[in-house]
Amino acid sequence: MLRKEWPLITNTILAQLAAGLFIFLAWDRIVLSRESLQLALTSTAQGLAWTGPVIVLAMLLSLFHLGKPFRAYRAMANLPVSWLSWEIFFSGAFLLLWIIFMVFESSDSIALPLMVAAGLVGLLNVISMSNIYSSTGRPGWKGTGTYLDFLGSTLVFGSVGAAFFL
Repeated sequence: MLRKEWPLITNTILAQLAAGLFIFLAWDRIVLSRESLQLALTSTAQGLAWTGPVIVLAMLLSLFHLGKPFRAYRAMANLPVSWLSWEIFFSGAFLLLWIIFMVFESSDSIALPLMVAAGLVGLLNVISMSNIYSSTGRPGWKGTGTYLDFLGSTLVFGSVGAAFFL
């Protein structure tokens, strides 16, 4: 495998981890809050706080895959037609929603709709990544298997990460 592919692979794994971790911990928080709100908040807070640095690291590593990292902003110009542009958009939107969620979190607000929105945007990020690979036309990546692999990895990484923090 080419050395220049490692940042892309690491970006993909970390983005799936961030989305899965956030989704699993948000789900845990919703379920646990029925029993004890304080337990739900304290048991999931640390894991939810780590989601942001993980997605930031993923985004930074993706820059090293580009030939000219300082021109990365130009990838957003193709938003209507490019899955790569959508991945960048959803990564940024996930990070932004995470930041807003953490602000509400520090003010002792539950912010349930915001937490759900961030989880959905994280999932859309993973789906847009799988669309990039699926649309390449390569026989091993074309089809539903790519989507199942990406979503499956998100579930595995998210459940393991959530179990670690819980």
